Amino acid sequence: MSDNRYCSFIPKRSGHGNKYNNRNVKKNRRGKLKLDLSSIVTEHCLNEDVNTDKTSKLNIAVEGCCHGELDTIYSLLEEYEVKNKVKIDLLICCGDFESLRNATDLESINVPDKFKGMGDFYQYYSSKKVAPILTIFVGGNHENSFQLQDLFYGGWVAPNIYYLGHANCIRFAGLRIASLSGIYNGHTYYKKRYEFPPYNSSSIRSVYHIRNDAIHRLSSLSEPIDIMITHDWPRGIEQFGNISQLIRCKPFFRQEIQQNRLGNPLTESLLNILKPKWWLSAHLHVQYEAKYIHGNNQVTKFRALDKVLPKRKFLRILTLPTSDTTHKALEYDFEWLAIIRKTHHLLSSASFKNILKPFQVSNDEIGEIKTRFQNKSEIPKLFTKTAPPYDETLQHARYSILRYGDPQTDAFLNLLQLNHVVTIPYQLCKDQQNQILPMNQILSHHTNHDENTINLDEDKQKYQKNYTSSFHKNDGNEIILDEELFNHENATTLDNDVKKHIKDENDINLDDL
Repeated sequence: MSDNRYCSFIPKRSGHGNKYNNRNVKKNRRGKLKLDLSSIVTEHCLNEDVNTDKTSKLNIAVEGCCHGELDTIYSLLEEYEVKNKVKIDLLICCGDFESLRNATDLESINVPDKFKGMGDFYQYYSSKKVAPILTIFVGGNHENSFQLQDLFYGGWVAPNIYYLGHANCIRFAGLRIASLSGIYNGHTYYKKRYEFPPYNSSSIRSVYHIRNDAIHRLSSLSEPIDIMITHDWPRGIEQFGNISQLIRCKPFFRQEIQQNRLGNPLTESLLNILKPKWWLSAHLHVQYEAKYIHGNNQVTKFRALDKVLPKRKFLRILTLPTSDTTHKALEYDFEWLAIIRKTHHLLSSASFKNILKPFQVSNDEIGEIKTRFQNKSEIPKLFTKTAPPYDETLQHARYSILRYGDPQTDAFLNLLQLNHVVTIPYQLCKDQQNQILPMNQILSHHTNHDENTINLDEDKQKYQKNYTSSFHKNDGNEIILDEELFNHENATTLDNDVKKHIKDENDINLDDL
């Protein structure tokens, strides 16, 4: 097999592996998307139910599905700052971040080989570039799971870029921000976190599926939440927005909406438990707004954003009131840390077949956490380059080590006096020789066909022809997202054809970029 065949896996956005190749989009000379400020929606909320003591404001940028397009996102936000003479204090990315450090990480992301590309992140990981805005993100269903598994509790993936972990609650400038990574799949929800690289065709998907322990921990938060971040939508939230407009934009959502299957049933419950002021999501590649009124007349404003493409609304600027703008740094939430410590034993369970009920940690338990952290709440900036960064002169390089561990996780567990369960110690890996795999071994590994891999070909006829043969299971929460390929009539026909091949309605992959 020649090296030319292998080049189909080479991570270049402007060549093979560029998921925008077949689309009519404008690019500049370097292959980057040419976008303008029309992709940004602004929303000022300073005069809505604001306490008199909250006189300061924060400008928070929210982005939908990133898909590795960091340069485009930062460039647009910097242009917005100059034009409007404001400073963006925080960028929140709602999943599909694709924090690929090197070509080996491509093996961990659930995307067909011909659509894989390094994107922009590796330049921030290698410190060739520095994120101009403090950035936080949740995981979606297209991620570098090698790295994110090592940062299960959260951590810096690059200077000024922070991954929020499988679930989290942090504080920033007076705001309390909770988060949940991944998407819902009923087949794996009660299963133990068993995934370890190298992934097979099943574990490369289940590694990002939400588990019961995450919902249990989040539902036990008692103090008010300002912002909740998830990748997929809470089930039924579309009912509280402009449904007709959503169906016009995404006609193949009609059946899921009518059957109340659009979204995540787990976060639907969290919505009613936590009652956050804001809920931010992505996943469905559409901008959407909803206003959910709870029984006590408390309001949750739901905002979903699109993916990074021209003429799409994938950025929103929220101007929010806050009581504290003097310390714009990420901080631990001590109640959350107490919850993590109290529920750590659940990660050792073989399964979570019983429903876990919410609980409250005591003031003494929170006080013990504060003592362990010496009342220092700021999240330390302990970023470490655990894996070799991508080298453009060695595009073919694949490394023998897939998971390295991370010293941030070691330090976090040490402070809480907890052991590694779903993570691995960094010390065990850092001295191992990281060999570059031979070319024939790489090619042999990548040519193994995965019958569950979705066909992302932009050609309409080829897509329709291969659709039913690409899957043998169906999960309504991993849905087709490249809606531009066909209209609602064709989608309905395809949906009926797929049903003939279903074996397990809770365990498949029907997602797309």
